[in-house]
Amino acid sequence: MLVYLNIKKKFFICFFLTVTVFSQSIKYDGIIYYDDITMKYHLDLEIENNKITGFSITEKGNVNETKNNITGFYDTENKTLNIRELNIVQTKSIEEKLNFCYLNLVLEEIGKNALMGSFTGYYSDNSVCAKGYINLIKSKKIKKIEKKIKNKKKTIVKKEESILNNNNSI
Repeated sequence: MLVYLNIKKKFFICFFLTVTVFSQSIKYDGIIYYDDITMKYHLDLEIENNKITGFSITEKGNVNETKNNITGFYDTENKTLNIRELNIVQTKSIEEKLNFCYLNLVLEEIGKNALMGSFTGYYSDNSVCAKGYINLIKSKKIKKIEKKIKNKKKTIVKKEESILNNNNSI
């Protein structure tokens, strides 16, 4: 009985590790560009066995913020993500749902931290509403950059204060 439980325990641990290895959660922030318009864009992805699920947020933090469910797949050979917005989960916009533009994205990995690509947007009747480009950076990377900038600002302020104090004592 003890041997059976040990085997069962080892099997469970191996199974858990295998499942964990193939599941990845990644967040990206960036900008979409079309017709001389730029908009903030956020992706929150779950990638499991090359299948993508999650959500996108357009105009995050703004009055027209809209969250959509997404689906797609990761092409390991070409290192591209093909993502399609499915439906609106929530929106702050007063726009009618018929006027929303759902994006189909083709994104290429650029290094370890960025995605670049293009998109075509479709209304719910499948007519094209927008075509453009998209640039995204991993949210973690952006936070690291913001932290570095904040630290640099603190250093500059301290130097300025030091210079001002030295000039006042002269």
